[in-house]
Amino acid sequence: MKILNYLLLTIFTIFTGFLLWFNFYSTYFVKYRYEATEGTIFSSKITELRQERDNGSEHPEFETAYRPEFVYEYKIGQIKYYGTRYRPFQRGESKEWAEEIVKQNSAGKTVTVFYNPDNPERSALSRETTKEFDEKFFGLVFLMLILGYGFHHEFNKEDKKKPDSVDGFTRLVPNAD
Repeated sequence: MKILNYLLLTIFTIFTGFLLWFNFYSTYFVKYRYEATEGTIFSSKITELRQERDNGSEHPEFETAYRPEFVYEYKIGQIKYYGTRYRPFQRGESKEWAEEIVKQNSAGKTVTVFYNPDNPERSALSRETTKEFDEKFFGLVFLMLILGYGFHHEFNKEDKKKPDSVDGFTRLVPNAD
């Protein structure tokens, strides 16, 4: 039984480690490794999305979200690249937010483009991730840590029963009354 307990703890540890690595890669890699260059926006628009919202029931609810989309050009050395993303990991958000981003980045505007130096075709106009992504990620890591601690605590309980005798002598426990 102890082997199964340690196997479960190992699985939780590996999964939590993977989540931490994924967050590091998806946020800090983009924030600190993506390099900046100058680019020009050719077009900008708002795309309406229907996103499924998890409400815990068999019948999911859908919500309307909006995402700014762009076509922009940037050069790395002598090679021209084209990008479409505002954020590296895009999700829809409020209509007001999308309208403000499109307004700030209209066609013809010169902008800073962030690109992956290992794969220059991957680019975005912003290095930021969504608040929702960060909240879900850290919530999941916290849950995994709590579950891991719970399993560790539960599986490593010592038998708390008091022995009736020690070395052949009956143990006398005074009455609490």
